[in-house]
Amino acid sequence: MEIEKKIIFCEYIDSKNTPINPRKSFALGPAGVNVKFFISDCERVRSSGKKFLYEISKVNKDFSEEYQDAIFTELNSLQRAHADFTFFKAGKFKVKVFDSKKKNLLKSGTILIKNIQK
Repeated sequence: MEIEKKIIFCEYIDSKNTPINPRKSFALGPAGVNVKFFISDCERVRSSGKKFLYEISKVNKDFSEEYQDAIFTELNSLQRAHADFTFFKAGKFKVKVFDSKKKNLLKSGTILIKNIQK
């Protein structure tokens, strides 16, 4: 079985640590869109400590990355790492998960935030 190396993006994470409505793109509403970041395989993450840094960057048309924000999180009681972030701009974004000292890139994923058409 191949180990999932990507971040799962979803609307919600239930009490059993199951991502609900996972997908790669989300619609941007008037108040933004809140997206949960979930890591399904935590073995490598757990071995890197209990605190993590999620770094969010916008991917430009020339594929360069423009830093947007960062979130620190810790493993929860079920030893899973997840966080959430509200996007306020449309575009393609890359999310990277590092150990707390930003020495090791543990996971990464790309998400598309789309404007709602009227």
